[in-house]
Amino acid sequence: MVVRRGIALALTIGLLLTLSACKSGPAPVDSGSGAVASKSQPTEDCNVGAKNEPGEPHYYVRAKQCAPGTTGISATFSVHKPTVASKDTMSLGQLAIARTLRTGSGEQDYTQNSIEVGWQVYPGLWGDDQPHLFIFPVGGQYSQMSANDCYKTGCGLMQDRSQDKYRPGASLSSLVDHGTIDLAVFREADKWWISVEGARIGYYPTSYWNDSSGFLAANKLAWYGEVAPGPSCTQMGDGTSGTGSGAAVIRSRMIQAKEGWKGASSGLDLVTDRTMYDGRIDGTTMYYGGPGNNNCPPSAAPNTGSGSNSGSGESPHGQGAGGRPDLIPVSSSAEPECGAADLDGSVMNQTSVPTDSFRVAWVVDGAIVKSGTVSDLPPRVAKSGLSVHQYLSPGEHIVKFVVDDTNLIAESDESNNTWTDRVTVPTCRSSPAQPVTPALPNPPSNLTVLSTDSYHIRISWQDDSNNEASFEVNNGNESRTVGQNVTSYVWSSTPGSYMCVRVRAVNSAGASPWEPSVSPFYRCTTTPNVQGSAM
Repeated sequence: MVVRRGIALALTIGLLLTLSACKSGPAPVDSGSGAVASKSQPTEDCNVGAKNEPGEPHYYVRAKQCAPGTTGISATFSVHKPTVASKDTMSLGQLAIARTLRTGSGEQDYTQNSIEVGWQVYPGLWGDDQPHLFIFPVGGQYSQMSANDCYKTGCGLMQDRSQDKYRPGASLSSLVDHGTIDLAVFREADKWWISVEGARIGYYPTSYWNDSSGFLAANKLAWYGEVAPGPSCTQMGDGTSGTGSGAAVIRSRMIQAKEGWKGASSGLDLVTDRTMYDGRIDGTTMYYGGPGNNNCPPSAAPNTGSGSNSGSGESPHGQGAGGRPDLIPVSSSAEPECGAADLDGSVMNQTSVPTDSFRVAWVVDGAIVKSGTVSDLPPRVAKSGLSVHQYLSPGEHIVKFVVDDTNLIAESDESNNTWTDRVTVPTCRSSPAQPVTPALPNPPSNLTVLSTDSYHIRISWQDDSNNEASFEVNNGNESRTVGQNVTSYVWSSTPGSYMCVRVRAVNSAGASPWEPSVSPFYRCTTTPNVQGSAM
């Protein structure tokens, strides 16, 4: 398939697993005698699909699991804002569930029906540099629609309008670098449900794929990071290599098999180029990411934001004069609102020379309002430097994000360390009250899950926090909320049902880590069958 830049780029992005789901099968082959060989019958094969090599337009770090008869996939993703080389470049993290059929002996002789869900940074599609939620079906009745239309609409997703917060294309900017999002796809009866943060936001009827071999169960599951087109200095995840600390993470990778939900057993099966992106597996947790190509020309450098950046940019060849680093502010922003401005600054070392720790600071009208320390910044990695919600009087203000303001680092270019912008704060009818944000609650502990009879499962835990507003009880498909100081919940079930459960504390600051916090990340039980019923 020919890859076109711009909107047509997304047509080849789709699944890492494939986007050739619209194929009608292999063409008859002339055996040389004038006779046409007959087509082979399609057979399920989870090993067809992407086998990228360096130099291809897509770069992946993927964990794949072959599991015929599977009807669900889930995971918890950290959310980031990777720096991309241009508006026509994308970087994402996602999960995918697919049914793949081999239709012939050639590498491209296969079809696929599948659903992808994840977060994506793609300025040319979304119009900004923030992560957005996407839902993307492959194959089926909408297979001829524009890929960009599918990213934005879900291509036939039957949406629950009461869950508009997580509609296709919703911004996830509030989760960047410190939040997570729970994603799941699972089939119940004749519907493939999409779940975000435990809420069912919509479904695809199984009839969606009636004209393309059907999709009642999957044989291929995948969790991965992707960058396209490559190679480039586009980051994957948070720009940190998946083999190091602080990398983007996909936790609690689960699949729904015939016996119920269980932890994924997959390992990394596809890493396109380990010099740019890499990953590792620890049980059901996957780490992935990387900075991309460290030899990008200056013309491919990331956008430095809407304000102005002093200095002329990178030293020749990206080495830095005299072998010294060159620090610059990148992706900085100052967003005014009634009585305040949100200031967000990041920093990048645009040479191949590493740095020690240094200070960054936000300066408003000539006065430092907040400072912080950036430690051990690797070459060509953009790192979140400092954010502050600054209360300001109405009117115009000069804001600056200053990198290495105390001059601890001897740089090749000391003239490009300041990002400057002019913001106008609107007048408020009344001054906003200073918000009081509580600390995150402690996670609960000692979770137990027991079937009390054939129709009920009792879930109990220990309350270890003193500031929770509620508890969220989740079974991988949906969540139930119970009140403050409550330490148990009874979940209605059916005879012979297998259920896995986790619980966390929640308040206005966010949610605690899940209990249990170690593999397999759920506590499970099975309700007994009613006497006389079949096993």
